[in-house]
Amino acid sequence: WYAGQVRDLTRPCPPGVEASDHPGRIVCQRPFRPERLPAPLRRLGWTDAEPPRDSILGLSDEEIAGIAAGWLVTSRPVTLRAGRLRTSIPRGTLLSPADSFAAAILRSTLGERPIHFMPGSSHVETLGLGDHVVRHGLTWRIDEDPGREPGRVVRVPGADAAPMLGGAIDLPATDTLLEEVFVRRGRLLDADAPWVDHANTTVPLQYVFAHYAAAAAHTRLGDAAAARRHARRGAWWEDVITPG
Repeated sequence: WYAGQVRDLTRPCPPGVEASDHPGRIVCQRPFRPERLPAPLRRLGWTDAEPPRDSILGLSDEEIAGIAAGWLVTSRPVTLRAGRLRTSIPRGTLLSPADSFAAAILRSTLGERPIHFMPGSSHVETLGLGDHVVRHGLTWRIDEDPGREPGRVVRVPGADAAPMLGGAIDLPATDTLLEEVFVRRGRLLDADAPWVDHANTTVPLQYVFAHYAAAAAHTRLGDAAAARRHARRGAWWEDVITPG
């Protein structure tokens, strides 16, 4: 759902999307159109329109069919190598077809394309990606080396107790996305109109977690005003789900 909302805002980007345990995946590649990029993202430097060299999934039809056919259990520790990223998958880990496809996408395209997962995605834990997660607005971006941009990427205090916050956050990008791109409109502004689709309350919850993660990061940096601003907006989104 997130990729659908930002399809005209990003470079070609394979989102990590789960549909229960079904092997089918939404693989969404959208053309990058600099002329349609919102001004806030242009100010962040999103100008690179060089297309990737190949597909996000370097598998034949036969290989795809084989992976989709069933689950597997690792008989020994497995190292996932994707670009400069190295993670360890313990012996005895149960891998769904979707996990295997996610690993294949990481191996074939990390470093050429940004790869994002929805916060809380089980793939992150299963594939040992936790130390490489950086919150980027409403998603978790997989970063080969999260420590290389200390001015942008901030560790999120309290993430161990609240994993949905994510362990680190690209704070300038998240501030811009939450304050200038993903803004509240229409019926959401009506205090007497609660969120009507209880089956999809996870959608506004993503905004709650994003704002609280930003608030925690700003608190760590000593910016109390920015922390209060994000905390207020996080609470506002909570009220959308449970008014009053």
